[in-house]
Amino acid sequence: MLSKSNILLLEKLIHLGKRLERTRIYELLEPWIFDGYDVAEVQKAGKIISSFIGLPNLTFVINFTRQENNTAGHVELNNNSDEGVFIEIDEKFKSENEIILAILAHEICHKLIHINGLTQFGYENEILTDVATVYTGLGKLSLNGCETENVSTDTKWVGDKTTTTTTTTTTKQAVGYLKRGQFAFLYNVVCNMRKIPKEYATTGLNSYAINALNESTYNHDEELFHNDFLLQLANEILGGFNHQYHLVSANSIKLIKTMQANLESVIETDKLTHKKIKTTNEKFLTKATESLKPERLNYIKNLLLYHELTNLNSLYIDETSELTSLNKAIEKLLTNSDGKFQINLDIRDILYSIKCPICGNNMRLKQNKLVKIKCTKCKYSFIIDNTKIENLNDSDRKETKKTFRMKLKEIIALLKE
Repeated sequence: MLSKSNILLLEKLIHLGKRLERTRIYELLEPWIFDGYDVAEVQKAGKIISSFIGLPNLTFVINFTRQENNTAGHVELNNNSDEGVFIEIDEKFKSENEIILAILAHEICHKLIHINGLTQFGYENEILTDVATVYTGLGKLSLNGCETENVSTDTKWVGDKTTTTTTTTTTKQAVGYLKRGQFAFLYNVVCNMRKIPKEYATTGLNSYAINALNESTYNHDEELFHNDFLLQLANEILGGFNHQYHLVSANSIKLIKTMQANLESVIETDKLTHKKIKTTNEKFLTKATESLKPERLNYIKNLLLYHELTNLNSLYIDETSELTSLNKAIEKLLTNSDGKFQINLDIRDILYSIKCPICGNNMRLKQNKLVKIKCTKCKYSFIIDNTKIENLNDSDRKETKKTFRMKLKEIIALLKE
């Protein structure tokens, strides 16, 4: 698998390749030895590099000056070519042949990117420039000079000057923005893309660069050169994934539709039950308030009503039990094995929207509590519960039973109002 940083590097290679490879085919520039203290040889090194990457008409004027911290070199991009393009290199690198070539490769590629309108913003442009050194065939210069390691020894006399101690100090110097391992990854990819033989790709490289190349991993499957190869593979993988997802999706839609149909049935049954209760209560109360003449007939009437009230009580208990069972089934459907709800429990906007079960009148009540309300249209009184649904687990089910009993008492009190 490609790392995130390597993915970004490959994307920058494509960004460069779409523009730069239209005009020339890049090869590999071999590193060479020169004297960094010789001004003419340094100017010649700049000319060799610029001509190699397709800028033979530009004159680069190269000077060694002290640079700011963490700055190895600098190029002036806005100068006209007739006046020369000025490059500055930190003076501490005069004796570092490989570093000078790496800095020149980077700064001259800055100019190439600028001329071709490929410039990116800030730090991204510096990374793009390092990538460009590899893409344009200057990869060996960058691999050799991006990091150097100097080992120095210091020998001192100890005590009576009959013995000595030697201290070895290793100093590492890095220039550029990519690490050697990243340069190695890019170099391997570009060489493989251009089918450059390994024996040619490794000539002129120092031991550190060779080790980095050997440690770099990349996919060099020949089939990757054929554009339709990945299309076929994508069709197989994505086609299988799409088929599997569509099966799961179809099953999900089926379950949702089934659930909706059952919920709609529950809602309709609830409406009918409310209407049935309302009608039955009204009929019963009408009979109960009727006064018969002679008054002794009220005795017989109340005997009948008492019997009817007992039957009504049984009927309401049955209706409530059926709805309670249904509520438990819905709760079981929406919770996992730990009693945790797998949905958003606090959808306030839905709870605040109320519909009268008798006439269907839409109302809105922003109260987070159990309360009895009266329909503004048909005047039917009923209870709503806007309290938050809580997750349940074994540790708090006893507490929940207490809470349920308390809530039941509240409901009974409301019904008595």
